Amino acid sequence: MVGSCHPASLANPRGFYEPALPESGGFVRVFRPERSGPRMSHIPWANPFVSKLAGIASQVVREFGCQVLVAYYFEPYAVAGHLAGSWTGVPLLVQHAGSDLDRLMRIPEPAATYKEVLRAADRVITRPALYRWFEGMGVRGEALRTGAPFAVPSSLFNFSAAPLEIREPPRVFDPRLPARK
Repeated sequence: MVGSCHPASLANPRGFYEPALPESGGFVRVFRPERSGPRMSHIPWANPFVSKLAGIASQVVREFGCQVLVAYYFEPYAVAGHLAGSWTGVPLLVQHAGSDLDRLMRIPEPAATYKEVLRAADRVITRPALYRWFEGMGVRGEALRTGAPFAVPSSLFNFSAAPLEIREPPRVFDPRLPARK
């Protein structure tokens, strides 16, 4: 588990994802599950992400009196959030990404799980154009909400940097260059 929150700055990378919110008196604290290793050896072997995250979320809800669970991405967060919410009675808000809908929902076995999670969620954050699609899966219309616009903080960019030249990819791997997608 991670300790106290720090002001966001590039000198303190944890500050970006553990900000203090002085206007409201709130803060974000990150709790990390144990890494897989010999202590978690079992048959059949798998890294129990969902179990670890659901357990941490349940402990955090109880310790800090959280009033809502927010899960962004179906796997593993929404599944773990669903478990933690059902164990603690705390409402679950699920937000999806494109890969959740474009890839994971096309695989029948996990799609069945995600549909159960979405039907049980107190709120599902999506785009209005997808409301009917979610309702067709059995998600209650009153649970559907439009999310806030997303923006990357401009403090993460160096606007005085020279633009990257687009040319043929280098023939030799250069770890200083960003990966191509």
